[in-house]
Amino acid sequence: MVVLEEALSNCLSVKTKQEKQTDQEEEKEDDEIIVETTGPGAECREQPRHQRSHVDPPPAPLPCPQPRSYGDKGRKWQFADIEIQRLVIRSIDAFLDCISAETNTILQHPLVKDAIADIVGALEGILQLKNEATLSLASNVAVKMVNILPNSILQSHVLDLVCHLTSLLPSQQLQVAVSCATALKLILSNLSSKREREVWKILKETNTVVHIVNNIQDFSGGTKPIEYFQEMVSLLSKILWRWPPSRFCVWSDSKLMEILGVISLEPNFSVKLAVLQLYSALALCGNGAQKLLEKGETVLYMMEDCMAMSNCISVQIEGFKLAQCLAINEQGCSKMMKMCCEPIVKSIINGLSSWSSHSGKIPKDQMALLMEVCRLALITRWAGEHHTYFWKLGIGNVLLNLLLNNFHKTHQPQTFLSLEEQIATAQKGLSANFLLVLRPFIWDILGGLAVHCPEDVNAKMHGDEVCVNLLITCLPQYRKHVIKGQGIKTLIAIVRWCLSNDVHIKRSSVAPHLHNTFSERTCCWIHTEDWDGEDILCSLGICSDDTSTPGPRWYAAYILSYFGFYGFPNKIGKRIGKALNEKELSDLELILTNGEPLSVHGVILTVQCPSLLPPEKLPCNERSCDGSFVRKDAEKCGRLKKEVHLSAQVDRQALLKLLEYVYLGYLQAGAELVKKLKIHSETIKVPVSWEALDKLVNWFYSGELPEPISSCLWDNLDVEEKLNELHPYVELCWLAEFWLLGDVHEHCTRVVISCLDSARNLSIKILQIAANLSQWKLSEAAANYMAPSYHHLRNSGKLEELDEELVDMVRAASVRLSQEGGGHHPHS
Repeated sequence: MVVLEEALSNCLSVKTKQEKQTDQEEEKEDDEIIVETTGPGAECREQPRHQRSHVDPPPAPLPCPQPRSYGDKGRKWQFADIEIQRLVIRSIDAFLDCISAETNTILQHPLVKDAIADIVGALEGILQLKNEATLSLASNVAVKMVNILPNSILQSHVLDLVCHLTSLLPSQQLQVAVSCATALKLILSNLSSKREREVWKILKETNTVVHIVNNIQDFSGGTKPIEYFQEMVSLLSKILWRWPPSRFCVWSDSKLMEILGVISLEPNFSVKLAVLQLYSALALCGNGAQKLLEKGETVLYMMEDCMAMSNCISVQIEGFKLAQCLAINEQGCSKMMKMCCEPIVKSIINGLSSWSSHSGKIPKDQMALLMEVCRLALITRWAGEHHTYFWKLGIGNVLLNLLLNNFHKTHQPQTFLSLEEQIATAQKGLSANFLLVLRPFIWDILGGLAVHCPEDVNAKMHGDEVCVNLLITCLPQYRKHVIKGQGIKTLIAIVRWCLSNDVHIKRSSVAPHLHNTFSERTCCWIHTEDWDGEDILCSLGICSDDTSTPGPRWYAAYILSYFGFYGFPNKIGKRIGKALNEKELSDLELILTNGEPLSVHGVILTVQCPSLLPPEKLPCNERSCDGSFVRKDAEKCGRLKKEVHLSAQVDRQALLKLLEYVYLGYLQAGAELVKKLKIHSETIKVPVSWEALDKLVNWFYSGELPEPISSCLWDNLDVEEKLNELHPYVELCWLAEFWLLGDVHEHCTRVVISCLDSARNLSIKILQIAANLSQWKLSEAAANYMAPSYHHLRNSGKLEELDEELVDMVRAASVRLSQEGGGHHPHS
């Protein structure tokens, strides 16, 4: 503690020592510069000591440029004298050494707590001056300080530290650039989510990503140490992982990607590790992953090489993480597997097999590796050639060993076991509770293998018959516990409650093993086809036959369509279906070209499928205001039958099936018949652009609207491209309102407003387009975004292109905003 107080005293008394020294030389000219900053307008004045008591400021103050302050304003220590700076740095260094040698309780000492703010401020001031004579020493101490001081203490200084450290990344002093990169990496690793937006603002304003990319490209010249490359790549990875908008300028830089590809071939595994981490961060962007897969052999070869068991575990883990990022969805997995299917599956099998337990426990590093391998092995949930290799390489034996603690060591693979022996073995193995954390992975992997098992795979042929039988035997053991604990009743109660309250739960929210940091940071990935687990209650709700919720029923209908069943069987449909082909009460005849009549009921066709009938052939041509037939007109119809002659293009079989669907509400049809029915579908004329129509058709068939370009791609579009991207959604808002498609209208409105929030310069154009289509909600939203800049827009003449009514709308929004006392849009 005495040493600490001495170091701290040195650090705090630097100015006092200088004053004592100059007091002894009072008669000599003193050109010391004292710098104090109390805000953005602070100045640096040169002042002889004998004049310091004067009230008037010196006539010619020297300018002391201050960088923009991102943190708390306050007094900073800045000394132009190099020796003073060195003394301060050495004192801080000694202080940090004392802290690192003591326990954390030392930080609670009043003297220490009071001094830390001044110490950090002093170091910031020295970094800010950028004096080459002291920068190397100061940057090294910055690394030590970030390493030693707790995150809770540093948080209040993070913004200023990031500002000063990023400004030094382009430094020609290699050690300074490396130390600053290291310190920044440590800060970003522990950055609070509350500070993310502010830090990203600094990184953008200081062009940090550009500087790092330039540094990496300069390294390829071969004159800089490997440590320089590693720290720059590692820092870039941290930034890309946390901030999606930073990824575009990296993966789109062909020169950088080429350099990374060449350097990754180096035998140095620390370099490979850094490149792997950078590739993983880039692959969080769907477009970045596509770019990496385009490089194919280079990237995937390095990834396979790093997953090999001959590497250290940290390198293996990064290899498996990269594979996970490239296979975030089914499309990515398929592309990756087409290039290197067998090597990846072999790496997974080896990763799941190369472990050892001691007294039922596995070392932490091996456990971390197993977790990452299991996450990658979840690619079994998608069909593909990899399933053949999984069985060929003995996946059954591997999974059983993980489930029953090295089963193969106590049992011969080909040993025949009776059913009773299998049950006893399964019960004994499961009761040992070995590797419980991996069991959810095992069941998911096994489920995917069972669903997508190739027809030509024979477990007996691959020597997995005993293992597969035991794995299947293990499943019912859990079923007993579920039934005994009345789990089914509880599950049904939960499902019904969620369905009745419109609660949507993704499987990842109730299955912790599926949670990973990747999914929270992805951008530009498309998941429209990968709906497995998107809403688990929908699939569970299909089993509940008394639910009236439309969502699960449509999911069920979609699934049944693959089996040739369309629509919803119901009691009313069965009753109405009895009238099909009854001639006695029919009032319409559909006449085929061969003269064959089909007797139908005009009321049923009018309600269920009016497109089958031309308007003039409807049973009663006039309707009341609510769409029902007027009673007196219905009575006039009487028993007179009307005929509708069909064209030669109408297929008899298709027509009969269509009538069956109209009357019963469902039908069973093969692929050929469905194709004929689609041909006879009514042609709909939609007065919107082709882009909007394409999105609408996608919604008709999949129930989902394609999302607009987002994240890094959106940020890098110009104004016209962004407008072209949004225009179809404004059109769909109008069309959805006209056709009473509430969900589509709500979704498109949300998309447009969200995009306006990130690109407010589109508001004028969107305001006009929306007003032309009478989409006043969108017009109001655009006007609100324009409100803060109304006066500027008016004075610049940009509002002249709008109708006067729309200008008044913006003016009114501006008045409301000023009355509320705000300067920002309420949504921001």
